Amino acid sequence: KVHNKSTRHYSCMQVTKFKCGGAVVGCTFDHRVCDAYSFNMFLVAWAAAARGTSIPLPPSFNRSFLAPSSPPPSCTAGTLADRLFVPVSLVPPPPATAAPPTAFNRIYHVAAADVAALQASAGPGRTKLEAFTAHLWQLYSRAATPRQDSCCMGVVVDGRGRLRPDGGETASCVVSSGLRLPFGEVDFGWGRPAFASYHFPWPGGAGYVMPMPSARGGGDWVVYVHAAPEVVKVMEQEPTVFRAPVSSDIFG
Repeated sequence: KVHNKSTRHYSCMQVTKFKCGGAVVGCTFDHRVCDAYSFNMFLVAWAAAARGTSIPLPPSFNRSFLAPSSPPPSCTAGTLADRLFVPVSLVPPPPATAAPPTAFNRIYHVAAADVAALQASAGPGRTKLEAFTAHLWQLYSRAATPRQDSCCMGVVVDGRGRLRPDGGETASCVVSSGLRLPFGEVDFGWGRPAFASYHFPWPGGAGYVMPMPSARGGGDWVVYVHAAPEVVKVMEQEPTVFRAPVSSDIFG
């Protein structure tokens, strides 16, 4: 366990061994410390050190990289800061009587053929992630309740210049791509992992979906879903992508 006393950030690792000879490496980290990409770099380096090989990209602890630069006197912030940030005092508080949102957590295994078919149906020039996000948007629209007047889909990119104000009650979801995470390189000397996934309990009422490459390769995906029960029901009713939650067959 790594504990920063000044800021109370936690990272924990646990290795569970099974009688069959396999093992599960479970890790948890505070998102204020690093993101999934950075943490995956740590896992790859940890696995390389366990095998006795050189670390692919040694970490740098030089804090000067984080020091703010001094702009020239002629440089002014202008209105950019006003468009990027909002004072906390202007954010409306949550309703006092609002009940905690309920959500289901699912992990799906999506075959490479289904991913390719989804991309082909989206038309030429579309990436796999674009096709997947558009398909997910359609499913969210089907699951929207009569009170929800719109359906919003967000993708984690550098989109600060495209911020827009919130509308009324909406069905919303955030897609965070983990398709470039090198899960197959996390080899502690036991061989390529059979399965890898993330769990992220997204706060609030928005859904959270993270597609990742299967640790076994071959173009298959593992998709983590944190969504409302009615959304999960619609997902599992459609016959193309979210056929069923992942089962022990994936380890065979």
